[in-house]
Amino acid sequence: MNKLVSRKTNKRNLENKIITKDAIINALFILLKDNNINNIKIVDLVKKAEVSRTAFYRNYHNIEVVLFDAINIPINEIIIH
Repeated sequence: MNKLVSRKTNKRNLENKIITKDAIINALFILLKDNNINNIKIVDLVKKAEVSRTAFYRNYHNIEVVLFDAINIPINEIIIH
């Protein structure tokens, strides 16, 4: 495979991963407005995020990891800047 094509594919994959993770995190916060985290099911989360269960499991193991990721992202941005 051409290195240029490979870089473009990797960049596109990374962009898609970021979009998917953002959608899942945003959906979790929306669901948390009206639900306890223990009552949120992955099926509800992926439906709200409009992503597949496969996309969810490609990025996360469970809902608690999504919450951890959501909290860590802003903290890392503060530390880096």
